[in-house]
Amino acid sequence: MTADLSTALGRGQRGNRVLRQVYDASTGQLAIGVSPGSDAAEARAGDFTVYVDPTTRKSSVIPFVVPGGVRNSVIAGVGPGNALVVVNGAKARITKRLPTRVESVWPVGSGARHAVFQGSEIVRKPAYQYRDTLLSVDLVSGAVVPIVSPHIGPWGFTCLGDRAGGIVCNGSEDLRMTEILGIDDATGRKIWGFTEQQGAVPRITAAFHGVVYAQNGAKPVLLDISTGKYLSTSAPSSALSSSLELFDNAVQSPTAVTPYGGVYLQPATGTASYDNEAILVALRPTG
Repeated sequence: MTADLSTALGRGQRGNRVLRQVYDASTGQLAIGVSPGSDAAEARAGDFTVYVDPTTRKSSVIPFVVPGGVRNSVIAGVGPGNALVVVNGAKARITKRLPTRVESVWPVGSGARHAVFQGSEIVRKPAYQYRDTLLSVDLVSGAVVPIVSPHIGPWGFTCLGDRAGGIVCNGSEDLRMTEILGIDDATGRKIWGFTEQQGAVPRITAAFHGVVYAQNGAKPVLLDISTGKYLSTSAPSSALSSSLELFDNAVQSPTAVTPYGGVYLQPATGTASYDNEAILVALRPTG
C-alpha cells in the first residue's frame, strides 16, 4: 500500500524521518508521523501524518498533525498551534480541537482506547519552573483526563499499552527513571504509581496482556499493570552460548513481547566490540 505525498506536500516533495507510529490492533489501521524533507514541504504540511487502512486499502495524508493514537479511523494527535486534535483519518480532516491548559504538548504513547500526551507549562510561583502533566485522550469520545506529575522540572515520559486494558508510563530526567505509573485504558485515569522517593523506579521495556516488563538495575522484573506490584518469576538462566565471548551473557528485560515469547537486542562488549553488531536474543514464552 502506498500514499501519495504530493497531494499535501507538493509535487516532487518528500518526507524526512518518522516521528511517531501508532497502530490499531483490532483493525490494522496505522498512523505514521513524518517530518518534512524540505523547507517547501514544511511550509505546506509541517510535521504530517500518513494514515493507512488495510481493509479499504486506502491512505491519506494529514498536514500539520503528529499522531498519538488511532482507533477505528479516529486519530488523536498534536495539530496546528500545538493543540490537541481529533482527526478523521479516512477523510484527512480535523473534527475537534481539545482544550488544554498546558503551553506545549507531545504524544508519548497509547493503549487500545486512550492516547497519552505530555503537556508542559511554566509554574510561576514560587519560581519559574516547568511542570508536566500527562493528558489521557479517549479515542472514542475525545474526553481528556489530566494526570499531574508530582515532580517540578523538565521531565520526559514514555508510555506503553498492554493491548488488554492497561497503560504504563515512565517518567525520567537525564535517563534516570524518576517515576512509574499505571493508567486504566477504559477510563484514562491513573490507578497506581510511585516515585524514586518511594524506592527504585524500574525502566519499562514492554507491556503485554496485564504484565509490565522492566529492568531494575541489572535485573529484569515483572509488574502487574493493574496494581504496580512486582510479580514473582523464576530466576532466568544464561541467555547466550558461552562461546560468544564478546557478549556479557546477562539476561535482560524484553523490548517486545507476544504470545510466542519476547526479544531484545544485546550489544557486544569489550575492546573489539566495534567490529560486531548487536545480536537478537529470543525468550521462550512461559505460563
